[in-house]
Amino acid sequence: MQHAMTPDEASPTQGIVRVSWVPLRREPRHASEMVSQALLGEVLRIQPATPGPGPQWVSARTPDGYAGFVTTGSFSSCSADEAGDWEERAQGFSLGTQLQPVEGASRLVPKHAPWGSRLVIDGDVATLPGGGSALVVDPAAFSRHPSSTLIESAMKWLGVPYVWGGRTEHGADCSGFAQSVYAFHGIGLRRDSRDQFEAGPVVSGPAAPGDLLFFAWDDKPISHVGINLGDGRMIHASETRGCVAIDVLGENDFGTRLAEGFVGGVRPVD
Repeated sequence: MQHAMTPDEASPTQGIVRVSWVPLRREPRHASEMVSQALLGEVLRIQPATPGPGPQWVSARTPDGYAGFVTTGSFSSCSADEAGDWEERAQGFSLGTQLQPVEGASRLVPKHAPWGSRLVIDGDVATLPGGGSALVVDPAAFSRHPSSTLIESAMKWLGVPYVWGGRTEHGADCSGFAQSVYAFHGIGLRRDSRDQFEAGPVVSGPAAPGDLLFFAWDDKPISHVGINLGDGRMIHASETRGCVAIDVLGENDFGTRLAEGFVGGVRPVD
């Protein structure tokens, strides 16, 4: 996907996403394109923006540096010190699990902690941004360390719908899928495929399983990325397939199209 419009960055403050995920929109209106998503527990750099019709909007920059607009109800405002404290404590990386209210709690609780969201976890209880807590339906879905290989993590996404701007197991585009899988393994990638191409050295020989494969067509910039599985196979969030799928470069019409657009492999480094 291509880069979003960059809002004015003057006088940034902080906010922590308090809902499962919030659309990051190109313009401050609900009908505008969703260019990415901010996830539960992520810290945003925010500033007031000109309100659109309905809810008030702010410009926001996500931890990966992506910029867009979110509604004010989607995050809890905080100081830079509070945001830093949250990031230090919120070490639970969700692989996707439901959340439930603690008995007698009065605060609203997000229904889901999607892949990549981060919360403070103590057993089966999660501390939520802005205060309050929730019961974690599957505590094993929160992890501090990978329990699978990168390829095994990627395979868990098979069948996830293709959604432009998405980066969760409920829907993802090609670069959002790659970014989310690598994040679990401690490697931060930029949001767009053409920026991810700068994540490491270009592979000089055959790509190894786990390397990123990049594609461009018609003399245009890089616009697609997938994760190499070896033997010409690649797993990727494919608009053509409608979901995260496995394809073989050079096999059938679609695979031939992929092979024609292949730019090279990259081995990301942290």
